[in-house]
Amino acid sequence: MKTIYCPTDFSDLSRFALDYALRLADVLDAKLHVVHAYQLPYTSEVMTNSLMDALKESTAKELNEFLKPLQNGSVPVEGHCEWNSVTGALRHLTADSADTMVVMGSHGASGWSELLLGSNAVAVMHTIKVPILIVPKEAVWPHRGMRWLYATDLQDERNPEALSWLRGFVSDLQADLDLAHIQQPGDANGHADLFLDYASSAFPSSKTHLLAAEKVESGIYEALRRSESEGLVLIERRHHWLKEAFHNRMTQAVAHHNAYPVLILKEHM
Repeated sequence: MKTIYCPTDFSDLSRFALDYALRLADVLDAKLHVVHAYQLPYTSEVMTNSLMDALKESTAKELNEFLKPLQNGSVPVEGHCEWNSVTGALRHLTADSADTMVVMGSHGASGWSELLLGSNAVAVMHTIKVPILIVPKEAVWPHRGMRWLYATDLQDERNPEALSWLRGFVSDLQADLDLAHIQQPGDANGHADLFLDYASSAFPSSKTHLLAAEKVESGIYEALRRSESEGLVLIERRHHWLKEAFHNRMTQAVAHHNAYPVLILKEHM
């Protein structure tokens, strides 16, 4: 892990996400880039160049003041102020970045689909190509030896890059990784054996949790509870239950138990 991007709107919630990103960068020996995206309150046609320059200057000054307390710490911090949407700024900044992730805040109890900076964050999740860590305000601070739970749908052979990134992340964090699979009514026979065979070959040192549940999100929460994990890992799939979960809110226990950071890996990295 080399680089972490963290968007901010200077709110208390975004400040918590920034503190989390700062601590994570320290543990991972990464550089932290703090991103503030802004857009004009009027269309560009009605604003003179001088007004646009003044807005740009004042926004950059605000970001610099916001970051000033971080400048003398152990983590290298760099600010980026862009006239852009949050989605556009992060897409632009992470486009050609290897070993990169984004850390964003979450409103927690109101649902993981309602993230920092409003609906733009859902667009960020579906647009950028790097992993995103969604951090609720009650999350445990990142630390070495942290336990993560990876909820797999047993389609991981389609995403070798994502799994390689996850292994590197866990190794750099010196973390423990458990595997879970949620078996639903109607699933084909043999899922249990398939899951155990997969776990023993792909993650031989990981503990496994096979649960049966009608709703996947309820099963995930139960697996988190049983494993005593401190973070959750998912692979985003556009044509999969995860898409439904994030668009319709995880309204069951997972969404309302807002203590877990959620690491979303991308299908195509």
